[in-house]
Amino acid sequence: MASEVVGVGPGEANVRVSVRLFGAVEVCVDESPVVIGSPSQRRIVAMLALHASRVVAMTAFVDALWPTDPPETAISSLRNQVTRLRSVVGSGLIVAQSPGYAFAIPPDNVDVHRFDRILRAKDASLASIDEALGLWRGDPLGEFEGEAWARPTVSRLTEAHLIAQERRIETLIGDACFGEAAAAAMSLCETAPLRERAHALLITALASTGRRSEASDVFDRHRRRLVDQTGLEPSVALRELVLAVLDGRIDTPISAPPPFSAVDARRNPVSPLPIPPHALPLGGRRAELESLRNINKSATERRDSGRDDRRGGRGRQDAYCFRIRNRRTDRWVDCCRRSM
Repeated sequence: MASEVVGVGPGEANVRVSVRLFGAVEVCVDESPVVIGSPSQRRIVAMLALHASRVVAMTAFVDALWPTDPPETAISSLRNQVTRLRSVVGSGLIVAQSPGYAFAIPPDNVDVHRFDRILRAKDASLASIDEALGLWRGDPLGEFEGEAWARPTVSRLTEAHLIAQERRIETLIGDACFGEAAAAAMSLCETAPLRERAHALLITALASTGRRSEASDVFDRHRRRLVDQTGLEPSVALRELVLAVLDGRIDTPISAPPPFSAVDARRNPVSPLPIPPHALPLGGRRAELESLRNINKSATERRDSGRDDRRGGRGRQDAYCFRIRNRRTDRWVDCCRRSM
């Protein structure tokens, strides 16, 4: 959609134009907001700003402005919209260059590009991360976030925002600011309740202030929510972190635990576990065991069959799970119920 870089238009070198794409699309000329009248013009501004100093093709604008049935006059209508925009932001800043138009402003004058630049630095300081997070005024691209041309960017920036918050928490932990890190991690876990790295950082921050019981409770709540909503267990790394917390051995700062995947489970099969003392005998349950051994390969059916038979109570559930797990370690990573 974008091609070569262009330069600043003649006569506009002393004019500073900045664009905000976090939250509502907004243009400032010499730090004063200007009114961009129609949604179509704001859409054009947003597309140009996303590719600051790079050319956006006419076809891309047409697809965004008329996604289903563009009129025969689409190109001329687009040119009229660009003419109106030039009267607002400066005639030399929207440059016609084959195969379309470009916004001849430095990328750093667009908040999303400045956000990306700051966070690209692997050793970004706490102050730098705070600067990047301070640019976030709301969901990216505001009124256009649900449109096809905008969705990939919105998804990427939303994930980048979460990662930036995690980096900030990790930096606070590294600086031994455990109380502030715990508060920030709690807030992030509420925003992204299934995000494992956020919970790992919260567990680390709590444990580092001696609140090991609270850290264990965080894991319990996260595990229940994860199993209920996705049918997945927490990753091995997160479970090992909790064991380290309970054993009183934990190093900071913590690295991000890798996401769990079935591929990892197949490459790293676990050894069968002994049946725990509290697991009850399974006399007269041969039919049930045989049924569980022959469950469908579907992941959903596998996890449901391992949890739904509750007729025998806690002990009988454990016995079922351990026996099936020990026979099918190629399919089950850990279907035993956690007991800490």
